[in-house]
Amino acid sequence: MSELVDRYSTEQGADHHHRALLVGLFVLDFLTIHPFVDGNGRLSRLLGTRLLSEAGYGVGRYVSLEGLVYERRDDYDDALAASTAGWQDGAHDPWPWLGFLVDVLADAYEAFAARAADHRSGVTSSPATGTTQLPNQTLGEPKLNNRR
Repeated sequence: MSELVDRYSTEQGADHHHRALLVGLFVLDFLTIHPFVDGNGRLSRLLGTRLLSEAGYGVGRYVSLEGLVYERRDDYDDALAASTAGWQDGAHDPWPWLGFLVDVLADAYEAFAARAADHRSGVTSSPATGTTQLPNQTLGEPKLNNRR
């Protein structure tokens, strides 16, 4: 694990590769190393969100990246399986996993943009219930000031 962390830190500092892709490669290696008996997936998503935030992708503060991954768990499993095959021999293809990560990030930024637009227009939504509520509106004639 220390080699993984050192390699990640070196590559981030060198600034030769896109930061989001380096985070994806870190998470892929972490999941493949599988350092703990239980909780590797949860910890990898937590680490990924934190590392993405440090790399300038702070959308995880406003949109649950873990929730988006959960919604696409079949894609998550497929991408992880495709990218870990041959990992032990250095013959793996990280691009299915990296593509999945980029898609999740794009979905998160789209969700954030939609929430921001709704907020500007006065529409509020509850992610827990999926309901949308418009601001209080009165139908009919507008109320006028009755001063004479």
